[in-house]
This record gives sequence, C-alpha cells and structure tokens, in this order.
Amino acid sequence: MATRLLLALLWVLHWLPLGALAFFGRALGRVLYLGAGARRRVALRNLTLCFPEKTEAERVALAREHFQWLGRSIVERGLLWWAPPERLRRLI
Repeated sequence: MATRLLLALLWVLHWLPLGALAFFGRALGRVLYLGAGARRRVALRNLTLCFPEKTEAERVALAREHFQWLGRSIVERGLLWWAPPERLRRLI
C-alpha cells in the first residue's frame, strides 16, 4: 500500500516544472536528514573518515547537502519513468 502511494505521488509530481520538483526534492532531503538517524550517523562517520581535515560543521553541511541531492534524485525519478521523451530532451 505504501509503495503504491509513493509511486502515485511520484507520478503526480512528474507533471510539475523542474524547479518545483527541485524544491520538493530538497525539502524531502531535509526531512530524510532529520528522520533517518542511523543513515545520517553513517554518512557523518564516513565523512569523518574521508575528510579528517574538515571541521564538524563542514562535514554536517556536506551531509545535509548530500541528503538534499538524494531527495531531489528520488523526486525527479518520476520524470525518467513517466515524462514524454520530448520533455526529457528539452531538460537534457
């Protein structure tokens, strides 16, 4: 049931302009960052290991940005699945 609801939401969102999709995707990423505690801790730990020279604030900013790009990727997936080829050509 939840999967069908998510797919229906992605189908509805794919009709929106790319700028609106980007907005919703970034918002989803912010929610994911706050709600996915275990994944956030893994991301921050990986960033600590990969970038020991960066400050904690810089690593948190990178993790937040990553989750926003992740949310945008999820939301824009609907474009790839359902948008007409002409629209995709225009966007690419």
